[in-house]
Amino acid sequence: MKKNLKILFVIIAVLSHSCSVFVGTKTLYTARNIEKINTWGYTNLENDNTLSTIYPRTHAVFTSTIVETFAKHSLEAPTEVSANLSFENPDIVQIISICEENNLDGLLLSKLTFVNVTYYINFVPVFDNIDTEVEMKLFTKEGKVVAITRHNTHKGSDYMMPPTTERTIHDATARALKKIIKIVNKK
Repeated sequence: MKKNLKILFVIIAVLSHSCSVFVGTKTLYTARNIEKINTWGYTNLENDNTLSTIYPRTHAVFTSTIVETFAKHSLEAPTEVSANLSFENPDIVQIISICEENNLDGLLLSKLTFVNVTYYINFVPVFDNIDTEVEMKLFTKEGKVVAITRHNTHKGSDYMMPPTTERTIHDATARALKKIIKIVNKK
């Protein structure tokens, strides 16, 4: 009986650990007919100046993670576009214009939010940490939304030790972008 309980515990522990990485990544929207996107662009984070006051290397980590993720998927490096577009209410005419000017098939808008988290052991607060949530929207050169994804490192990343802010920015950005790339390449 004890042996069966130990085996059951090990199976549950392995499954919960392996599934927890994907719990934090969500696809919020996917278009039905997705055109091939060969040349990608991305804009600055919506609230870049505010984020830099919380963690000064936010923009650098975000940008390097975008380039790194594209390289891992054997895709051409995206073009960074300096444009201040609202994430919630983007200007479609401006997106079309940016895509035309830079010869892009798609433009990625991103929003990063820091999440203050207190970790507990046996109901006792042990430490505070900053986790990250990244939400991304991919638009075609015609201004149509292709996909919207979100990754929250507190809900979907399993860290053995408290992660650095840099690592949570990297992980959230990479996982949200990986999901969009997977959606686009699936069609």
